[in-house]
Amino acid sequence: MKPIDYKLQLLLTVFISSLLLGNLLGSKLISVFGIVTSVGFFGFPVTFLITDIVEEVKGKEVTRVFVHAGFLGLCIAVFFVFFSTSFPPAAQYTSNEAFNSVFPVPCD
Repeated sequence: MKPIDYKLQLLLTVFISSLLLGNLLGSKLISVFGIVTSVGFFGFPVTFLITDIVEEVKGKEVTRVFVHAGFLGLCIAVFFVFFSTSFPPAAQYTSNEAFNSVFPVPCD
């Protein structure tokens, strides 16, 4: 068994987290120096930087694993958002409207 490359795993964690958060938080708009942009703007440059670093140091095959892991992470997130918004809320849960405004309810 190959030894675990701790630094590579940390980069993969930061890559997937930045990708997921860039997508989940991307609906919020902010103004930066008078330019209106999405908060997701801050997550995506990190992903490009990491893939560039990994490709330069480890090669295309490892970079491909990063991209596939990120895509799978996004697919899993979409599934769980769809799944969690499909159920009706419990009677004591009073924040369903706010929850559904962040994660829109799937088509009825």
